[in-house]
Amino acid sequence: SVKVLPELDAEIGKVMRRIDALNNAPNSTLSLHLMVLSDHGMSSVAENREINLETMIKRRQIKYLINDGVTVSIWPKSGYREAVLRLIRQSEEPNMEFYRKEEIPTSWQLKGHSRVPPVLLVAKSGYFFKSRELEFPYEGGYPLEGWHGYAPDSIDMHSPFFFYGPRSETGSRIETLEIVDLYQLMCHVIELPTAPHNGSWERVRPLLSDEAHSLKYLPGPAPAAEERHRRKKLKASSASLHMPR
Repeated sequence: SVKVLPELDAEIGKVMRRIDALNNAPNSTLSLHLMVLSDHGMSSVAENREINLETMIKRRQIKYLINDGVTVSIWPKSGYREAVLRLIRQSEEPNMEFYRKEEIPTSWQLKGHSRVPPVLLVAKSGYFFKSRELEFPYEGGYPLEGWHGYAPDSIDMHSPFFFYGPRSETGSRIETLEIVDLYQLMCHVIELPTAPHNGSWERVRPLLSDEAHSLKYLPGPAPAAEERHRRKKLKASSASLHMPR
């Protein structure tokens, strides 16, 4: 809620002043930093923004269906995928997108995985799928006001990031930062070498002071061979997870 922002700002200010005091204390060898972030943003939702899933599907054509409110994963019965898609298309619902598995945007890094469904529905930001599996969510007798899990390019799913400390560049602002960039930033300011990763050094570089740029450990992108090995292990471990029944 916007109402808590002044309180949050005051608490962060206390932490920043404490960091300065510890870093600048006589004979201090500390180099403390603060990062404030979230793993995702939030979008406002309301009951009048429901999408009725039951009006665009026939249950007899579907083997499994998982509705988490923002996305709907559908495993059609054998030979029924195009029939399922045809009904969804005929609904002309404007507040969602739908994809065959192979058509999911590459940037989402999903479509090649064995656990991704043959048909995926994604509500537009602020909308919510209603079905017999899931009504509009209430908590403590009140309807929820926010939800997440929408397409990552939705501005509502973005969140602020603040970086403060002796190795941050005062006044620096950047347009975009990916969550995978933060690992190398954390390692760099405490002078630890990184393992292979998918972050971009160019995106985090403007956040660092001249002193930080002179440090010994400069993170780099994941070597191709190591990254392929990591993905292979991840796929193997994911394949053993429980599929819906």
